[in-house]
Amino acid sequence: MADKPKKLAENKIMILISHNREDYRICDEVYHLENGYREKVCL
Repeated sequence: MADKPKKLAENKIMILISHNREDYRICDEVYHLENGYREKVCL
């Protein structure tokens, strides 16, 4: 994924759903969801 979504999301909240871990590099925060529970992942 390009860095374009990060520029579009300036001063906004953007939710990115992906199974590709490389996409996480443009995110400020990453959460892992499993069985209805949310867990913050430190990058």
